[in-house]
Amino acid sequence: MQRSFEYIFEKLENDRLKAETPDPEEESYQFEYLIRCSYLEIYNEQIMDLLEPSSVNLHIREDIKKGVYVEGLQEEVVLSAEDMIKLI
Repeated sequence: MQRSFEYIFEKLENDRLKAETPDPEEESYQFEYLIRCSYLEIYNEQIMDLLEPSSVNLHIREDIKKGVYVEGLQEEVVLSAEDMIKLI
């Protein structure tokens, strides 16, 4: 998991640097990223929020705007791979 976290933030940093030094032949785009992290376990058809252990038996929902999500699952905003590692 640690390598995956590092890859995500390396990719974002590369994209940011690329946007700051655009190629004159390519269109330039500005992006803002908001990374949210959640951590859950599914065992015996029970969904548990591992960031908030008191939340048990959560339910999967589907919404036209949100898509598929877990109702009541805690999400934390993270700024780095280290934040993600500390969170889990």
